[in-house]
Amino acid sequence: MFLVVEGLLDVLTESEIDGHAIHVSEIGPGEYFGEMCLLTGATRSATVIAMTDTVLFEIDKKAMKQVLARRPEISQSLAETAAERKRRLIESGQLPIEKESDTPESMKKYILKRMGFIFNCLRGRH
Repeated sequence: MFLVVEGLLDVLTESEIDGHAIHVSEIGPGEYFGEMCLLTGATRSATVIAMTDTVLFEIDKKAMKQVLARRPEISQSLAETAAERKRRLIESGQLPIEKESDTPESMKKYILKRMGFIFNCLRGRH
């Protein structure tokens, strides 16, 4: 997972129709990306390209486990953001619907469950 300190990045996905890159959003200072891979073990669903000179902080699994052990309430916010981003990608047709029951709340519960498995320090805290 990466936290943007300085710069502007472009988020792209690949069109299922013709394989061309599709602009999804931009990410700037104070925002982060790569959370789904870190938090759930999911495969990457987008490409992020720096549009300007950029400074990033990388948050690896070990660092995230320490953060979540000290501040388990952060898991709720991370799960909400990840679920919202996934919902937007599904609604825009850039990600396939995995289940007809994929609602923001069910996605959040799934993400929290995966986080509990990956970062066992969360068990019983959410």
